[in-house]
Amino acid sequence: SKTKVVYAGGLTKIRGIKELILACNNLSDKIELILIGSWVSIEFEESCMNSIKGEYVNYLGYLKPEEIYQYLKACDIGIALLYPIKNYLVSIPVKAFEYLAAETAMIMSDFPLWKERFKNCAIHVNPYEINSITESIKLLINDVELRKKLISNGRSLVQNEYSWESESERLIKACKDL
Repeated sequence: SKTKVVYAGGLTKIRGIKELILACNNLSDKIELILIGSWVSIEFEESCMNSIKGEYVNYLGYLKPEEIYQYLKACDIGIALLYPIKNYLVSIPVKAFEYLAAETAMIMSDFPLWKERFKNCAIHVNPYEINSITESIKLLINDVELRKKLISNGRSLVQNEYSWESESERLIKACKDL
């Protein structure tokens, strides 16, 4: 069966959608690319859709946030290929937590903050390098154990760093220190 690759969010140039499609063209017989979200413009949509080679893209359009999770859960690889724009470089993407919650292996931009924060639960690539994106997807298609390891590490990261339990310990300590 085909490996399911998903991107959920705004379908815009600076989120690396065109590069993702161009990278996936080389894998069209191995994957289903599921795109969820609204196109920024008709021009960009046409530019992306016209660059698809093969029948591997499943465009679901805009879905309500509560509907998205079931699709993420059914996918193997989640994509977050933002361009290195100033405010992206210093922010933590909500999308990463959505993929982590759905237990999806991730391919993300190689921003220093993201590499540090998600080092053991994602593969990091230059979002402009189509070849690197292709190779990373191919690696995750072929190496199911690596996918499982990334997901397991992601689960640990959420439990240890981003759960209410871990946050409450910090909060209690801060209150005691006051």
